[in-house]
Amino acid sequence: LLKQQARCAAKRGDFELADRALQRATDIFTTMPELDGTTWVLDLEEAAATIEYHRGNTAHAFELLSSYHEKYVKQLEENSSERMNMLRIDLDNKRKDLQIALLQQESQLNELQVSAQLQENQQQRYLIVLFIVLSLLILIGFVVQRRNNRRVLALSHRDSLSGLYNHRYTFDYL
Repeated sequence: LLKQQARCAAKRGDFELADRALQRATDIFTTMPELDGTTWVLDLEEAAATIEYHRGNTAHAFELLSSYHEKYVKQLEENSSERMNMLRIDLDNKRKDLQIALLQQESQLNELQVSAQLQENQQQRYLIVLFIVLSLLILIGFVVQRRNNRRVLALSHRDSLSGLYNHRYTFDYL
């Protein structure tokens, strides 16, 4: 408000009021060092240039305005580079977060593939065991069937009461 008051007073020709308002604004900003180099402080130079212009001192007003613009452009460049650095850092952080998420997903995928491979191996083991058991059962069945066939053949040749060869075997043998 003091800067605006100084500009308005300079336009009206009240240069004492304009100088006092500008000085009060300068005093306020000197008590706050954290504002040093901000656009608020730079606006004081622009207001001083406006006052000098209305006084008719155009050469000094031009110098003040040139200084103001140089500092203002420099500040904009610094702020832009700071913003660009912040954006670059932010984008790098997001990229790293995405890479971490991608690596986690790849890790989960690898775990699932390993789990699927283990299940497939387990199924193959079960099939092999089943095949072996079935083969053994079939073999045992053949052995039992052959033994039973021998018994039946032996019974068909001998009489069960006397143990002697029966009539059919005797005639087949002769």
